[in-house]
Amino acid sequence: DHAPFVSDESLRDLPFGVFDDSFNHRRHKQENEPNWVALGNGRWKIAPAGGEFSFFEAKDQKKALSVNGPHGVPFERHAAKFHVSFIIGDDQPNFQSSQRIRTAGQACGYRFRVTQFECNSARSRVTIENVGIAPIYYDAYPAVNGLRSKQTLKGLLPNESQSFDVESGGSAPVLTVQSDRLVPGQEIQYEADLP
Repeated sequence: DHAPFVSDESLRDLPFGVFDDSFNHRRHKQENEPNWVALGNGRWKIAPAGGEFSFFEAKDQKKALSVNGPHGVPFERHAAKFHVSFIIGDDQPNFQSSQRIRTAGQACGYRFRVTQFECNSARSRVTIENVGIAPIYYDAYPAVNGLRSKQTLKGLLPNESQSFDVESGGSAPVLTVQSDRLVPGQEIQYEADLP
C-alpha cells in the first residue's frame, strides 16, 4: 500500500519475490491478496514467494496446519493458490506433529518426478516432471554417474515435463540432481516409479 511498485511498472519488472507476513489470517483475501495481485500474479514463476503464518489471532498459529486451517482454508490449498516455496511456522512444533509439519513443507515449492529414464552404454535420457506448486529458482542438473546434463531444471513450471540428455550411461546408472547451491550432505530428491 505504501510502496511505489503498483504505480511504477519498471519496479514490478525487477525479479524480486513476495513475502507475506500474515499468511492465512482472517482477512487475507481482502487485505493481503490484493497486494499479491498488484505485484503480479505470475511473479512466482521468476522469484520465490512465501511468508509466515499470521500472529493476528492466537488460533492463526494454533490452527495454521489443522485440516481446515484457522479460517476455513487448508494450508495446502492456500499454498498452491499462491505458489509458495517456503513458509515460516516457528510455533508449529507446539501445535503439530513433526510428520504434519513435514507434509506441509513438502506441499510447498517444486517436487520432481522422474517419468522416464533410458540409457545405453554411452548416454542416458531422463524425463522429469515438476509435480510441485512452484519452480526451482536456481540451476539444478540431472546427472548420471556424476556427469551433468547441459540443461537445467531451473524454471520448470508445475505440471511441465522436460527431457534431459546426459553423455553417461552403463548397466547400473546412478541418477542424481546436482546443484552448486547445495551444502555438503544436502541432496535434491525426486520421486520415481520406473521398471
